[in-house]
Formats: sequence, C-alpha cells, structure tokens
Amino acid sequence: MIVIRNKLNQRIIVNLVGVKNIDLLAKGTAEVSKEDLLSPHLQALISRGDIVVMPPVSHDRQEEQGEQEKLEESKEPEETEKPKEIGTPKEVVEQPERQPKKKGKK
Repeated sequence: MIVIRNKLNQRIIVNLVGVKNIDLLAKGTAEVSKEDLLSPHLQALISRGDIVVMPPVSHDRQEEQGEQEKLEESKEPEETEKPKEIGTPKEVVEQPERQPKKKGKK
C-alpha cells in the first residue's frame, strides 16, 4: 500500500476510480492501492501539491520509529531556563502586614 498525505489545513475528499472516495482530514494520511493512485482526481491533487506521496518505510524503520516515539514519551520534560534579568535587580521593600477588617455593627 502507498501512503498519501494531505498538506492542506482543510479536509479533502478524493474521488478514486469507480465509486470509491477517501476523506482526508487536514494534515492527515491514508493508504491507497496502486490502482487508486492512478485516479485522475488524485493525480490532479498531487500535481497541484495539495497531496504528497510519502516515501515507503521499511518494516525495520517502522519498529525503530515506534521505539523512538516511546523513548520520547517516557523522557521527563526538561527544565526550561529562567529568563535573564536585564538591568539591576529591584529592591525589595517590606510592607507591614495588613490587619483583617473587623466585622461589626455600624
């Protein structure tokens, strides 16, 4: 099977040979047969650049990609660097503690 990918930010309905069609979501992928790849509508979308044919991925590469994705998911998020302060640090002024307002009759 051949994998095609929608490059647009909107869905495309691709008319294939006969009465078949594929509903490709925005940036989505789908598998098509060699016969379906020859449909005139799909060929027009490919020539316009709306759809691209993805390069074939070997079975070994698929396993490596799956393992790599699992490793990336299991990694702890890296700490982000604190923004550097520009100029001199501001002086900290201590303020007296606020007393809670007393509820009473007026």
